[in-house]
Amino acid sequence: MRKAKAAFPQYSKLHLSPSESGTPGNHQNITALYEGHLGGPTESKFIWEKVERLKIENYDHNIEGSILSKCKGILTSAEFIGLTSLNNIYLILVHCPNLRQLVFNNVVLQYFESYLRYPVIKVNKLSEIVFQGEGKLTVEELQVLDFFHLRMRFKSLEAICFQTNTIEFDPSVRRKPGSYTDADANLNIFHTFIADYETRIKVLELNRADLQLIKNEGRSSSKFASRVVLKMDLNTLIANMGTVGFEKILISQRKLKVLHCYNTRQIAPRLFDQLSLSVEICQNFLQEIRLTYKFIDPPARASSSSVSVSKSQVSFSSRSRSKSKLGKMLPVPHDLCTYKSCRHLKKLNIDISMADYPDKTYIHPGELQNLTCIPDSISTLILRFDIISPRQMHDVTRKFSTMLRLKYFIFHGSPEHSYKVPMSWVQTLIKLPNLEIFELHFCQINQDSIDLLFSTTPSLRLKLEFTPASCIYWKNPVF
Repeated sequence: MRKAKAAFPQYSKLHLSPSESGTPGNHQNITALYEGHLGGPTESKFIWEKVERLKIENYDHNIEGSILSKCKGILTSAEFIGLTSLNNIYLILVHCPNLRQLVFNNVVLQYFESYLRYPVIKVNKLSEIVFQGEGKLTVEELQVLDFFHLRMRFKSLEAICFQTNTIEFDPSVRRKPGSYTDADANLNIFHTFIADYETRIKVLELNRADLQLIKNEGRSSSKFASRVVLKMDLNTLIANMGTVGFEKILISQRKLKVLHCYNTRQIAPRLFDQLSLSVEICQNFLQEIRLTYKFIDPPARASSSSVSVSKSQVSFSSRSRSKSKLGKMLPVPHDLCTYKSCRHLKKLNIDISMADYPDKTYIHPGELQNLTCIPDSISTLILRFDIISPRQMHDVTRKFSTMLRLKYFIFHGSPEHSYKVPMSWVQTLIKLPNLEIFELHFCQINQDSIDLLFSTTPSLRLKLEFTPASCIYWKNPVF
């Protein structure tokens, strides 16, 4: 067992995050960042017994036992950032029985260790494991998954999250040369770990590149991967729609409460049918939907074919899949009647805009349709789009008066296709009893209507802000 080097940084940082209530002295959200040994300049002033969340950054020496003995009873979250070791991960899991969340942030293992010296242990309360990184799963992340598969038995694990972050990696932190294990670049380890907890998983997040829950034909049998997907009974699914196996996960769900999905490249048109069908199947359970997708139509596809994509949501045709006479891609509609029967839906976030996509050459603009179908249960409504017709704008005015639970509303159009907002929109929204904020972007509002509104209701000058392309309202403005 290696000893800590004397030159390693001493205890140099302590972070105290503010409490949720904002009350000083409330230790519910205390976070410590461990970078060295006890006895540093700030250690004596810090109450380790009240540490609930511990961050361990770039430290692969053994964590001091005195640290764990002081905070093990209350520690509920541990995050490993950068350089670490399997031994420290093991020590946290063994000595902290109340741990509920374990996070790996751009984790690097300087040495690849043998698993054989670690006894198999039961971890009773850990409910969430999160891997944060960029791109594909790394060798280190697969190594940790393999270690968990062989040496850990998580009894309460319900959430497995593979997230993307944009933290710049420290180039000075690198593993030392050494022998690799069978975990190297082997996605079978990912499949195996998911299979260990397939019947327990309630939250699954797949936001990393090239994750596969079903293997491609010709490489190996898909029987095992299919079994993994079909036995999941999720309440939360967050995923890139391009993930291999996403469609099988989606169509097997019956009680989804939260659905977040997006695409970063062209996807099979039938998947839009599956999205619509999944919303219909889970309509009595869904509380939050977030869809972010771009209608990508690269020239490699045969433009002469006609493909039907969802009767109620989206349709492609040979005409819409080509450029208009003006040289631009024709719009593709998104029908909000898809969500009409979701009576318990509280949050709806739809982004079909091409505005943020870097190469717009082969992107169809997204057009909103049937806004009157939005459920009255909505409290947060965010719509990003490229095109909306004047008739849709007129019809939705009546709809607003029934959306009494609406608190936050963002309506974000396109600078290339600005939409006209009737003042009746603004007046109806302001009168909603629970509305706190609304934002209308890339819109046109008649200046005479604005002047008339302020002249009849001067107090609104403090709550409403108009620019040439936007209108923003705060019920309780802060100055």
